[in-house]
Amino acid sequence: LNEKPKTLKQALAELDLRPAAPMLILNWRETLPPGSRWVPGDKGRPDCPTCYGLGYITPDVPRGHPLWAKAHICGCWSDDAERLSINRLNSASGLFAPDLSLTWSGVRPEPGIISAVGAVRKTLAQKWGWVYLHGQPGNGKSLLLRTAIAECLRAGLGAVYIRWDAIFDHLRAAYNQERVNDFDERLSAWSSVGVLAIDEIGRARETEWVAEQMHKLLDARYNAARYQRSITLFASNYSTDIFDASLRSRFEDSHFAVVHVTAPDMRPVLKG
Repeated sequence: LNEKPKTLKQALAELDLRPAAPMLILNWRETLPPGSRWVPGDKGRPDCPTCYGLGYITPDVPRGHPLWAKAHICGCWSDDAERLSINRLNSASGLFAPDLSLTWSGVRPEPGIISAVGAVRKTLAQKWGWVYLHGQPGNGKSLLLRTAIAECLRAGLGAVYIRWDAIFDHLRAAYNQERVNDFDERLSAWSSVGVLAIDEIGRARETEWVAEQMHKLLDARYNAARYQRSITLFASNYSTDIFDASLRSRFEDSHFAVVHVTAPDMRPVLKG
């Protein structure tokens, strides 16, 4: 508040120190390699021999095939695309700055939670699968999920922690956007993130729309896990009995783990 106002000379000097804006090359087409279709705004590398700079590829499959006419991100910028997607998802998640310092060594080895820790760490080590943790509130399930995500982020993996209802809030918000395909992009991002920890599953208000999107999301993540391409961790106060037969069979797939966390509620102790 006691700072003296800047003189015009000082203000102009500060402006001179700002980085110069990149100059637009008028003859940019002449700088492209032969065959490149890249134009300003395209995501791909101009010299990519696969997408020729477009950033996306369309599989050469016959009409009627599930992949027909669907664009996929080219490998030349897939790492950047994943980072952008993870950043967007994390902006909707509930992982706070203090959570980023969580480590497995900080998890208390309570008798009723050791098997849950083992199941989560085993799944992370094998780099694919599902783990469904259920038990009474306050017994450490959420802490396990947040710790798993913090450990993944330190290892440089794409990982997101989110509450179940917040996923649907994020999807619903797409209807307020002007972009027509924003909803599909959001659902695809949640479906494809490498490690996804979903807390409080089963607490979202059940509507026909929620049920439909739940099946789409979980079916996509189930198939990705079965093909050893992703990990999904769940925490709930309810057993898998709350789900319909279709979803319950996915949770109870013998390749995955369902763990009843029997540790007592620690919140009253923490309050003291």
